[in-house]
Amino acid sequence: MDNPPKTTANINERLYYIDWIRVLAFAILILVHAGIPFVPFGLPMIQNNETSEVLSLVIYFLHDFRLEVLFLVSGVGTYFAMRKLSSAGFIAERCKRLILPTVFACFTLMPLMIYFEKMHVGDFSGGFFEFFPEFFTNGAYPRGNFSWGQMWFVVYLFCFVLIAQPLFRYFQSEKGINFLTVIQNKLCNGNNIYLMIIPFFLLEISLRPHFPGARDLIHDWASFSQWLLYFIVGYIFVSAPRLFTLVETLRHRCLLVALVFSALVMFLRTLPDLGYIESQINRDSLFMSFILVAKTWCWVLTILGFAKRYLQRNSTILQYCNEAVYPIFILHFTVSVALSYWIVQCSADIGVWTKFGIVSLWTFVIIMATYHFVIRPFSLMRLLFGLKVLSK
Repeated sequence: MDNPPKTTANINERLYYIDWIRVLAFAILILVHAGIPFVPFGLPMIQNNETSEVLSLVIYFLHDFRLEVLFLVSGVGTYFAMRKLSSAGFIAERCKRLILPTVFACFTLMPLMIYFEKMHVGDFSGGFFEFFPEFFTNGAYPRGNFSWGQMWFVVYLFCFVLIAQPLFRYFQSEKGINFLTVIQNKLCNGNNIYLMIIPFFLLEISLRPHFPGARDLIHDWASFSQWLLYFIVGYIFVSAPRLFTLVETLRHRCLLVALVFSALVMFLRTLPDLGYIESQINRDSLFMSFILVAKTWCWVLTILGFAKRYLQRNSTILQYCNEAVYPIFILHFTVSVALSYWIVQCSADIGVWTKFGIVSLWTFVIIMATYHFVIRPFSLMRLLFGLKVLSK
């Protein structure tokens, strides 16, 4: 077995603000998924009769940068995960923590989630155990039944690990460290940090017209390529820590630019004559493509900058939530879909915001209780939900 490689950055202090970003980003993701039945777009297919334009705008806004933040943070986490493991050991560890929970979820949680959806839209009637075999034999979702649900994120992350590991190993070599030093010096010079918009823009205009997006690894190369780049950027940032210091310094400027770009996008979405209305924005326009990727990059920098400034602090809550976030991510969508099915079907006289509040609150209650009492104490459950097994 080859020896574990040396680190590429002298970081002795844990980056608690990265942990906070991860926890808060997944908490927001749960709220976004809980809100989908109450906005006029998106999956799952459970749809409330009344929808909210305000909630739609909030989800639009968060959707434009939340995944990029999560993949960048995952790149940071990969840096720390690789420091003490050989290449083979790292891949084996990622298989255990990413692929095993995905397979488990696809055989347990995902069939239940799709069952409620198909019951709601009238594509199936009957008991869950009658539906279960059809989950695997009736084609791919949404036309069929088989779906990996939110676990697409984990599958993409595993692919990023496989693709980027040789590059990351190079970054840990002497030549790689020198290369990272050059990159750090270049990006920290003046406003060069904004030049990172260029590769995202080039990927957007070259791939998006051909791959508008479907989380299946086959028809999603535009988003896949950009998220892979964010994943690599996360590793570069943590390997070149002056970049984190830079974004902390630029946080107010980045916030101002991000707000301007977001306001512009929201305005364009209200202009039906330009084809920007609803969830599908006209990405054929070079101008619109640039605005979208620039806005996303500025929001990512804003979040990193403010988090570094104000969230570099540990707490027992952070320690607990940082471990809990992966299991509750795996659980949350099935729970929120089941609750949405019930409240949409049975509570037509309740307002949309009350319904959203009920689904959100009880999703958090159920998944946290399940984590605390069913997953956290038991080694087998911890293994199936991607956590380290308790030492004896």
